Amino acid sequence: MLSTLRKGAFSATLLFAALSSAQIDCSKDVKARLPLIYSTNTTAGSWTPPPPGWIFGNWKVTWSSTPVYLSLHNFEVDLSPVFPQTQTSVNQMNDLSSYQLEGEKNLTLYYGVDTMRPENDGIYNFTSPAFGSASEYRLEILIWGYDTAGVGYKVTYENIRGEDAPEALSIESRVPHGPTDETFAEIVAEIEGLGSEPLSTLARDMVRLTQNGGRDGMPAVCDAACVGGA
Repeated sequence: MLSTLRKGAFSATLLFAALSSAQIDCSKDVKARLPLIYSTNTTAGSWTPPPPGWIFGNWKVTWSSTPVYLSLHNFEVDLSPVFPQTQTSVNQMNDLSSYQLEGEKNLTLYYGVDTMRPENDGIYNFTSPAFGSASEYRLEILIWGYDTAGVGYKVTYENIRGEDAPEALSIESRVPHGPTDETFAEIVAEIEGLGSEPLSTLARDMVRLTQNGGRDGMPAVCDAACVGGA
């Protein structure tokens, strides 16, 4: 089974985008929420989760406080629906990370599945079929929307997964340079305004990741071996 996850889900992505387009808030206001560990009310105030299909497609990881991400060049994430659709998989999506290590041309791939919570609140549990429970962690969208240039972005919180993987914040964008400077400043200010010093520290600790075009023209292709972790 050889497949390009990005290509295989293209039609479904268009369908979900079309169905949800009328619901999408295209304003450039930055609205944040606290992650679960700091609040039990994940939809407080005016924060609303992204509509179905909005997060599908290709994302460039442009900023992060995750120490291990600093060595990953041209880091991208491709999200797509899981097929065939079942009662379970309708709440899941393929999560394919791809990047280059410094000095290397080839892409390193890491495949997993994100399972949406029943609340449909922008919180997902990630697991890799190849590594099972040892790979599990939680992804929480804290901010999503469009920067001052009208480009989509999202801010994701990852819970602590041990000594080598502390809790972290990352910004993903539809473009390699990430959100505009104005929007980035608003993101940090909005997170600081939530009143959580640990989360504010993560926001201030985010650094720009290397996106230098070194993988241009190299699609991330995930075959059976990739899914199995080979």
